[in-house]
Amino acid sequence: MREWTLKILLIVIFFAYSPKARAEPFAYISSLFGNTVSVVDTATNTVVATVPVGGGPKGVAVTPDGKRVYVANQGSGTVSVIDTTTNSKIATVFVGGAPNGIAVHPSGKRVYVTNNALTVIETITNTVVTAIYVGSTPRGVAVHPDGTKVYVTASCCTDGIFVVDTTTNQLVDVVSFPVQSFLNGIVLTPDGRQIYVAAEAGVVRSHDPGVYVVNTVTKHISMVKAVFQPYALAVHPDGKRVYATSLDKVWVINTATNGVITRIKIPGAIALGNSQGIAVHPDGTKVYVTSIDANTVSVINTVNNRITATIPVANGPVAYGRFIGPSCVSLDGSTPNPTVKQPRPICLGAAGGNVTDKITVNGKIGCVLGTLGSLVTDENSFFILSNNHVLAKNNEAKIGSDIAQPNTCQKPGNNIVADLVAFKSINFNFSAPNTVDAAIAEIRTGAVDANGSILGIGPPNTIPMLPADALGREVKKYGAATGVTHGIVTAINQNFDVTSKNTGKTAKFTNQIRITGLGGPFSADGDSGALVVEDVPSCPRPVGLLYGGDETSTFINPIIDVLGSLGVRIAGCY
Repeated sequence: MREWTLKILLIVIFFAYSPKARAEPFAYISSLFGNTVSVVDTATNTVVATVPVGGGPKGVAVTPDGKRVYVANQGSGTVSVIDTTTNSKIATVFVGGAPNGIAVHPSGKRVYVTNNALTVIETITNTVVTAIYVGSTPRGVAVHPDGTKVYVTASCCTDGIFVVDTTTNQLVDVVSFPVQSFLNGIVLTPDGRQIYVAAEAGVVRSHDPGVYVVNTVTKHISMVKAVFQPYALAVHPDGKRVYATSLDKVWVINTATNGVITRIKIPGAIALGNSQGIAVHPDGTKVYVTSIDANTVSVINTVNNRITATIPVANGPVAYGRFIGPSCVSLDGSTPNPTVKQPRPICLGAAGGNVTDKITVNGKIGCVLGTLGSLVTDENSFFILSNNHVLAKNNEAKIGSDIAQPNTCQKPGNNIVADLVAFKSINFNFSAPNTVDAAIAEIRTGAVDANGSILGIGPPNTIPMLPADALGREVKKYGAATGVTHGIVTAINQNFDVTSKNTGKTAKFTNQIRITGLGGPFSADGDSGALVVEDVPSCPRPVGLLYGGDETSTFINPIIDVLGSLGVRIAGCY
């Protein structure tokens, strides 16, 4: 079998300036009485567009890739679809009844709407797939982070949380509550272990409203004391706090103790009017809450729990649901600038590296960058997956060392996004071949997109593709140097030698996958660490971890070997 001699695809950058970051996410605020959606730039807290939708819009949900917004129009029995690029309505889906809550599956393929049932919309064609009975007067809806189940609250008569399997679209369980609970808003913690439910009128007696906590495994129900008549809920990205709207206030709940930290009065809201919609900014620094009475959106600083801004919007703002788009919205295939700092939380595919990884060229100190490939988990923590030579400096980095995006190694400042926790050692003495070049770094709170979105790709599938299944398939990747490129798997079980042009070290690798670019090279310097996936529009299965290449080919470690060597799985869609 032919022995290939390749180079690792790192890039050395000499930083001379601080480039401007991408735009912040947008908040989409439905106007119950104005029949519009106000688009708020969260960087400036100003309304930048107003989009006409259906009658009485209430529920709002943004797709994981940030490209579409789905709006439940309570007054017209429809769901409006907004294109976020043009801020225009591009489709209307008739669902009937009085649609209220709305949520999007992590894959972006389906939307769930509560009207007189749980209506399922397929997003490619924007057509109704089915409607599922979920009790009387369903209101709130939330999808489990792993995409396997949908949870729906009922606000009258048949009170409880109705659980629907997303694969079969069948009702599989009901968590029963006593009568007169009037359940409304619902959220799950990021680990999927706890459900928080807003009970407007009480679970045991009609005068016992509050926030209730349900364990998704044991179904044990407990109560958060003192929260009066809650309506909608939002959870912080780190899972440590839940925010509840209640009449004219927002209550802040500690999820470790399920005690109330504080309550915040919303300006302009009156006790009988309800501050209804609430969502947390993806970076966890701000909470946005609507006041239907004052026609405003208030912005709360999550560090000191103080209101920092008040934004005038259209008449009767509700925005019931997750109405703020993701920070990972740069999904085009353009060639990136590896020196650009991505807004937090970052999408994967961005340029980064170990802050101790420096090299001197012609008397100048350069910072070594590769690609921060994908999000992985061991079921307890979340990590960035990339190459050993990107995160761990070819076995030389210390465990606990900082990983930055981008790697401005001389002055990393606030660029740190993760901490190196493990790597698979590379053997450079040829006594034994290697199978993977891989390392993981534990993410810092709020630093990385919780959905595992990759620039140009979106969230990858959690199910890996075996090399034999990948042979002959078209694939793609997003790398920090070349962006989105397309190729085809032309060989598996390949052996090759790889040499680092920065260190001069050479290692032997076996059982690797070879990719040939389509329409041009598949990779270049700076793309090391990129996740290679099948070339499908959404939720692609991962194929391998990009490591090296030459003028004609790119070689990758089979992803099944990479994940097995580190004891993790891909965190993404199903």
